[in-house]
Amino acid sequence: MGSSVDFDSYGEWNSYYSGQFGANYVLPTYRLKDTPDPAQPFTKEDQELLLGNLRQNVTALAAEHPETTFYLFFTPYSIGYWDFLNNTGKLGWQFEMERISIEELLQYPNIRLYSFSDDFEIICDLDNYKDYLHYGEWINSRILEQMKEEKHLLTKDCRLYRLFILPTITLPCTTDQKKKGPSCCLILTILSSCFCLWH
Repeated sequence: MGSSVDFDSYGEWNSYYSGQFGANYVLPTYRLKDTPDPAQPFTKEDQELLLGNLRQNVTALAAEHPETTFYLFFTPYSIGYWDFLNNTGKLGWQFEMERISIEELLQYPNIRLYSFSDDFEIICDLDNYKDYLHYGEWINSRILEQMKEEKHLLTKDCRLYRLFILPTITLPCTTDQKKKGPSCCLILTILSSCFCLWH
């Protein structure tokens, strides 16, 4: 007879990577091309596929259950992920996908949507990651705490910014940050996206 697993243990992988977080583990998980790829357009077909998936798998459920509040969030991928997207010409594509998703999801008053992609204390510290996508379980706790405090909540009142890539302008990085990898040098690019600017 099978045994059940509680939700705290289901899908848990953090314990298998104990001590395997940081730049030494993240940076080898992606390679940058010497010459970045041209920007990849977000096509009409991409938009139709995105909206079809959202409406079938997310908003239909929200519409069917207006008495329920749904909490959704964009995960805080590391600065290495954004570095990789920028290098492969997919950064604008990602931002456009998120912008369209935000506009679609915020039509539903029972959906509370958060984005942690601008939490630079998380994404610029590669010690939080085992590769350029997956963060440690302590970040889950931080996300829950910030959601409780309604930090990084996306609303219709947020100012959404269209992507303007400024590859020649970077923010200063400290020596310690430089040792950890791509660090905050892409922050300006991220901030020029469709993310909210908090006051």
